[in-house]
Amino acid sequence: MKITDYIGAQARIGAEQSQKAGWRKLLVGAAALARKNPAELVSMVSKLAQTEAFENERLDGWTDLDEIDSETPQKFDVCDLRIWIKLAEEADVAAVPAKEVARLSHDELEVLLGRVQLPKKLRETITKGLKEGLEAGNTASGSDAELGKAVFDRFDAAKEEAEELQINAAETFAKMESALDEVPSDWMVRTHLAGSNNLKALVGCGLMTRGDVTAKVQENFEIGGGWVRAGNRRLIDFSDPRFLETGIGGHKPFVSYLARPWAPAGRFHEAEDLHRANTPIAGRGVWPAEWRVFVRAGQVTGVANYYGWTGDGATAENAWNAVEAAAAAQDIVDLAEHKNLAGAYMNQDFIRNGGRDKETIEILDRDWPEDRMHCTLDFLESDKGLVFLEAGPGHMPGGGGHPCAFAGQGVAEGGRSIIADCEGVAYLAMPHVHLGEPKTWHHGETEGCIDSWEDAVVLARNHATFTPRAERFLERLGLSFEAECGMEP
Repeated sequence: MKITDYIGAQARIGAEQSQKAGWRKLLVGAAALARKNPAELVSMVSKLAQTEAFENERLDGWTDLDEIDSETPQKFDVCDLRIWIKLAEEADVAAVPAKEVARLSHDELEVLLGRVQLPKKLRETITKGLKEGLEAGNTASGSDAELGKAVFDRFDAAKEEAEELQINAAETFAKMESALDEVPSDWMVRTHLAGSNNLKALVGCGLMTRGDVTAKVQENFEIGGGWVRAGNRRLIDFSDPRFLETGIGGHKPFVSYLARPWAPAGRFHEAEDLHRANTPIAGRGVWPAEWRVFVRAGQVTGVANYYGWTGDGATAENAWNAVEAAAAAQDIVDLAEHKNLAGAYMNQDFIRNGGRDKETIEILDRDWPEDRMHCTLDFLESDKGLVFLEAGPGHMPGGGGHPCAFAGQGVAEGGRSIIADCEGVAYLAMPHVHLGEPKTWHHGETEGCIDSWEDAVVLARNHATFTPRAERFLERLGLSFEAECGMEP
């Protein structure tokens, strides 16, 4: 078996097993809680209902691609690639294109996946636990038991809901199967929110440098970038674990599937793969040169090597590309803010409105105001120059974008937070930082790993002259070449 086949299969199996294990843990835990303390189970169900109501209310206020109105302040899903590509195009920033080839409502997706039914044995256990708890006087009133029944009543209604939706599963499946008939086989498929689990696994391990690399799981079945092939026909992988994980959490109730051409990298970084270290398949890999740009309150603060364990560190070429990526990102963000847009991320909405973590709320209100743009934007050094890939939430208190090579910058060892400063240019993670172990994410020696903007600019000038876009960005930072170097550019 090829290593790509092995890793692709293991990534898929591992993700699916994790999902199933999490579901089993949730249900078994509910059963145990029903036996021990039904009142607490009732409270949990009530809180879940409140959370769902809050989320739906917030989502109703988020604008969609065709609803953007520059005259009024609006929020949009900061993970929505469709909107980001539109902004990049309007800002005259080169981007890897994407076209919608299919769309599923959550109802259609649930019909395809099969409605989840609460196992009969587990239902009986929960029912028994609630009954025994009530008889023992463990709940305040009989009305609590009625609310607790929602744990399984919701599943009872599943079949009726599916019938009421009048969704033809065969027709919906055919829509997903025919969506790729005109799409080249070396294109990848992703949702408007995330790339596929297989793509993430193979690229992350430095094993996918072309769009036609696949993982052959068994004879006549292989997994590609967001699609599966059974026999000779490709099907959008609507059951991909990462597609499902991102699709169900804090986003509009639909999933848009986008086909994108594979953008060949213009440069690669080589290194030992930290994901495979200390395993029988340990070894070196190659990763495309990519840069993550960090934005706080509408201003680019830093740029990091996306694969922070790879590359040659502080070189003139790396510095030049980092500054150019920052400048392109700034133009996109400036256009978004000119249009009165702010990226929304449900995790932060919950924190700001939950009222429990007062310290985090104060930090968010002070440094991350709701009406400004906070995000990360990713760029690839393609064979045609820098191109915009995708964007997502900022690296913020309460969760968001990964800090990449900035991990640990400015973080106190043993502190309550691992949120890095993300300021300047990070070429490599600091020597003591292991990107797979957040406990190592604290400040340390930065030499050769992280530069200030001033040092990065001086270094970059040894590679090439900056574009006018980058010169405008540096002026905004207050960095003129003459002032820093005492010589003409």
